[in-house]
Amino acid sequence: VEVDGIRFEILMPERELVVPEKLSDGRKLLDLGIRITNNTTTPLRFRFHDAITPELMLPNGQIIRESSQWSDWLIGYEESDFPLAMPGDDVIFSPGGSIQKIEDNQFELMIWVGNGGSWRFNRLQLGNYQIRLEYSNDAVKVKVYGEDGKKKVIDNIWTGKVFTSFIAFSLVDQFI
Repeated sequence: VEVDGIRFEILMPERELVVPEKLSDGRKLLDLGIRITNNTTTPLRFRFHDAITPELMLPNGQIIRESSQWSDWLIGYEESDFPLAMPGDDVIFSPGGSIQKIEDNQFELMIWVGNGGSWRFNRLQLGNYQIRLEYSNDAVKVKVYGEDGKKKVIDNIWTGKVFTSFIAFSLVDQFI
């Protein structure tokens, strides 16, 4: 999806996710991210972490949107959370995630936010799903911790609201 010269693309190389067989098998790691390409003539920064929200489409077509991130701790903004993309360059935010078994035939999809939080989709079953990411930011400038640990203001952050296209993936049993 491209808006005002900025291209947004969801990244998920593996689309068939084999779920853990037992509760004790732990989590199956998930490679998930977003690539943002600056096709304008202006260097721009992009906001990660709380600007990215996932939406999950269930096999029945219902869309689930988590309204807040879950965490027992969150870290403050750092300059590296707002990467700079020069004209023609891209930045990638790849928080990743995991699939774990929570009960018989029920699984949890967890997507890490990157600042200590995560988005959780519970009670999923084997089947076909679709996912997309929303990028939403209305702050042109923000206070962050610089590399030296001191607070500073960064600006020229791209503002807007964009949804990537949905991409399909499947939760499958290892014996299928």
